[in-house]
Amino acid sequence: MSAARRRDAAGDWIDIQVKDNGIGISKLDIQRLFQDYGQATPETATKYGGTGLGLAISRRYCELMGGSISVTSELGRGSCFNVRILANCADLPKSAASREDEGVSVAIPAYG
Repeated sequence: MSAARRRDAAGDWIDIQVKDNGIGISKLDIQRLFQDYGQATPETATKYGGTGLGLAISRRYCELMGGSISVTSELGRGSCFNVRILANCADLPKSAASREDEGVSVAIPAYG
């Protein structure tokens, strides 16, 4: 795992990278990972457990914080998940900081 704060033309970011050397994920199966109740394969759920909600929820949190989550992977070699979120929540567009129109309200504390 690594984390860094970076500034570019688009803003001030926190980049987090998590790598493993596990079973990996095929390119075809990666498309399902961030969907609700989506897992790489039915065998994944049987062997490793879980419901397939963790990455879908993580994606939503990242988007609420003005960022994104992505993955690169190779079967048999492992995976690398990349999270990028805005470092300063004051930089969030109002629509991302408050989603009351969808019945969801998120309060993000400002630090620093």
